[in-house]
Amino acid sequence: MNKISFEMVDLRESYDYELLKRFYNELMIPNFPDENELEPLESWVEMFGNLNENNNNNNNNNLNFFNNDNNQETININFENNLFFGSNGADGADIIEYQEEEEQQQQQKQKQQQQQQQQQQLDKKNNEDDEENIEFHIVLSICSEKDRIEGQSNILGGIVFEYYPSINCGCITYILVNDNYRGLGIASKLLKESNNRFNDIANRFGHLSGCNAIFLETNSAERVKPENDVMDPSKRHSIFHKMGIRLLDFDYIQPPLSNDSNKCKDLLLLCLLTQNIPKQQKLKINNNNNNNNNSIDRYYYLPSLLLESFIKVFWKSCYSRITPKINWKKDVDYQRMVDQLKRREIIPLLDLPWNRPWTLVDLRDSFNSNRSLITKFYNQILVPNFKGHHELESLESWFKMLPLIDNNSNTNNSNSNANNYNNDFFHLLVALRYLNDDIDHNQEPIICGGIAFEYHPKSNCALITYFLIGGGENNRSEMMAKALLQRSLEIIEQNAIDCGNLAGCNAIFIENNKNNHNNQNNQNNNNNTKEYLNQDEIIEISYNSEFLEKLGFMKLDFNYVQPPLSFEKSSSNSLNLLVLLTSRIPQTIDLNLIENENENNNININNNNYLPNSLIIKFIQTFWENTIKRNEIINLNLYENDLNFNIMMDSLKRKSKIQLLKSSLNSSWDNNFTLIDLAVDFHQDLFDQFYNSLPFNNENQNQNNNNYLNIEPKSILQKSLLKKSNFQEDIHILLLVSYDNNNNNNNNNNNNNNNNNNNNNNICPTIYGSIIFSYFPISNCGLISNIFIKRPPPSENINNNNEHFTSLYGYSIKNKNYDIGIELLNDSIGIINRISTSKTHISGPNAIFLECSTITNNYSSSNNSNNSNNDDNSIVNNIKKFNENENEGNFIQIPFSNEIKNQGWLILDLKYYQPPRNSLKYIQSNENLEILEQPPSLLCVLNCLQFPHDISLPSPSLYIPKDLFKKFLASYWTSIFSRNQISIQQYSTNKKNNTNIKLNQQFNEKDKILLLN
Repeated sequence: MNKISFEMVDLRESYDYELLKRFYNELMIPNFPDENELEPLESWVEMFGNLNENNNNNNNNNLNFFNNDNNQETININFENNLFFGSNGADGADIIEYQEEEEQQQQQKQKQQQQQQQQQQLDKKNNEDDEENIEFHIVLSICSEKDRIEGQSNILGGIVFEYYPSINCGCITYILVNDNYRGLGIASKLLKESNNRFNDIANRFGHLSGCNAIFLETNSAERVKPENDVMDPSKRHSIFHKMGIRLLDFDYIQPPLSNDSNKCKDLLLLCLLTQNIPKQQKLKINNNNNNNNNSIDRYYYLPSLLLESFIKVFWKSCYSRITPKINWKKDVDYQRMVDQLKRREIIPLLDLPWNRPWTLVDLRDSFNSNRSLITKFYNQILVPNFKGHHELESLESWFKMLPLIDNNSNTNNSNSNANNYNNDFFHLLVALRYLNDDIDHNQEPIICGGIAFEYHPKSNCALITYFLIGGGENNRSEMMAKALLQRSLEIIEQNAIDCGNLAGCNAIFIENNKNNHNNQNNQNNNNNTKEYLNQDEIIEISYNSEFLEKLGFMKLDFNYVQPPLSFEKSSSNSLNLLVLLTSRIPQTIDLNLIENENENNNININNNNYLPNSLIIKFIQTFWENTIKRNEIINLNLYENDLNFNIMMDSLKRKSKIQLLKSSLNSSWDNNFTLIDLAVDFHQDLFDQFYNSLPFNNENQNQNNNNYLNIEPKSILQKSLLKKSNFQEDIHILLLVSYDNNNNNNNNNNNNNNNNNNNNNNICPTIYGSIIFSYFPISNCGLISNIFIKRPPPSENINNNNEHFTSLYGYSIKNKNYDIGIELLNDSIGIINRISTSKTHISGPNAIFLECSTITNNYSSSNNSNNSNNDDNSIVNNIKKFNENENEGNFIQIPFSNEIKNQGWLILDLKYYQPPRNSLKYIQSNENLEILEQPPSLLCVLNCLQFPHDISLPSPSLYIPKDLFKKFLASYWTSIFSRNQISIQQYSTNKKNNTNIKLNQQFNEKDKILLLN
């Protein structure tokens, strides 16, 4: 339909009864079949007919009283209330007898008090009168005759609204469009017209900034079925949302509109967004690693006092048209609405979807009225979920964290005086549901779930301490969890801004239980989350890792310790610490080079999120200190002597970046290991422990021993590790450490504080595994040179079968199948990938090699590449068994095995010789020693989809181009000799070692390096 011309007609200014009647019959009745939602036409006629009466209703039975200063200011005096100061008779003024000065002063004082009381009553009466002076408008959109559809009404649509001068608010009671003219933007134009008129009226009443708020009503999609409405309520919600209308987070009940109608409980109360609607900062949750969704947003709200004033005025207006008159303030539904509003300071405006199964209330607001609900939540919901565990704070500690209460039971809600114990902001946000009955208006609402959290200004971080939701069908539990969490974020953001952190809160943490709370819910593990969420009871969800990850939480990669929650309780290491993934969480990009063939050769980009260790340390120190203070633990320095606390702090200080882990990718969230890259976070004590634990003591080992470990001297290796800028080689030593040995000596740390304090200075983790690897920028290749694991105690039974090489798994029983070797391999591959992509190699490294340092006894391989594939079994089977190697250190070196092969590592078809790292020190000292030639070893490469195939062979095989491999070896050997300050020529001429010559001979005989599968 083409654009049509029309005019806006305000029936208040141009009253036309016939036009009003037509609008009512043609549009109102067909669009509002529910009689409870439709005002009678007579009420509208009466409101239009009483305009003059309403404008003059203050002039009857009143007189003007002039102030003594003769400034002509008048005060309306109502004779019905006997409010007058004196009387003037027909025969003159009353004679006041002379009195003593003291009596005159007393009389004057009484007169002044009487005048003040009379003035207060007058002000109250005037305010009530203002509430009744409602401006009623009906604006119709009238089509021009030339654009009118033949046989159809010329009324395109209409909007009915009221303005309430006493609160400077408006209410749009009806907005509707003729079915024949839909899609022309009539509703938006009517809404804009009403908004302009509201502001004009507000200006006329002295409100130069315009109308405070404009309210609307609409059917609930949950309570009104589409077939019972002229339009699907959900579709109408979408239209309203696009027009700038939002839902108030409030259980609304419409009063009866006439003697023949009832209250309506199927409506939602909305508010139009205008420039006067206040807003606060809102932090969105990011649970899909999409940066486009990680924006800082704003959410709108209304002060609860403003909404309460509107509800009062609107109900009074509706009941003024009903006879007989009743005391509507005692209505159950009205009192429940007021109860909701008194429990909260602000009412948020919600985006779609407009589903409101509950009302979210922060019990920190209006503490006195919510004290009983706090007690009920603690005793009836929280305690049953933590029965028999030491993870529950006392109810008294909660009350101490809430706003101060003076002797007169007045609540001090100022943020600066939150309590006497600390400056934390403690909140208890609950989901309430009000009963739909008219029996007992004093009945408290039902608690359906809740979340307890606290904001710490000192660290600008927040912690969710308890998170409980009720189950139900149709994803009701997930909806509740998301609603509670999102509202918590909004409150936390505002706390941060109020404390001067204008960018918002740094991080939001939550404690994750490694095990279930009580035995009755043991069946509710991560594998049956859906069944667990469908339960009717309210259950703590902090132990459910899968559900928390779905909400956007990730585990911090360190062993968290919870502070003692009372003097009788001790610190607990049974929890993990998780953080909510938001836009403020930093990340590094990991480009996966190795792909599965079923993934269509696509490159995966993973965002590796982390937190700076300084932020976590500051948060934990603040949390421990405040927890101990508010629980009145006598020794405030207890946490400084707590061994678990000091172990936790030591582990955090050893890594500058604490990685975030996903439960779906890290099945062992509760493992006790920590990965430390000494190239990034160097610690002398760990490096010393690593080097002293090697299978041989390199400082004294005999270079003529065929079993020596080919690692450089300690000083040279440390210097290479600490060298930040090396264009030839980026070397790393990755350690897998644990504090198990420290914890074993801590039987009762709270009772042995002095002893623990002496031991805390010597805290150092034990290395359970290590791996040495390098990245070579010139060739864009990576190399893993050595993998070690801690030698198991004699009681451990190690299997030497290559098919099940137990050493690669470490202590499988003790450490819950945590794969030490595989973990070290995978992490080193990830680091090499990240380094390569940071060097502008967007497709990752050309190749990643692995040196297997174990000795082969009878290596037999033909130089003929055609039969190289037949040598695979002989190579694997002739590797020296690792238990036959008499090591002197605490480490065992991992040889090639089927476990490594299954990770995608392929053997190169050549006799490989490692560069002589260890023996270079003898050249440097000019010692006249003969260095025996090293035996050949294995060199593997990680299978990559970009490797080419040799289709000329009977069985096509992968291969590495010879030039690429020569470039890698050249950069590798050059780097080794460079950091030892020795040239290759010097090594070749002065020593009887032909290793490099033999490698060159193989290159001359091969045009490609085949990979053995």
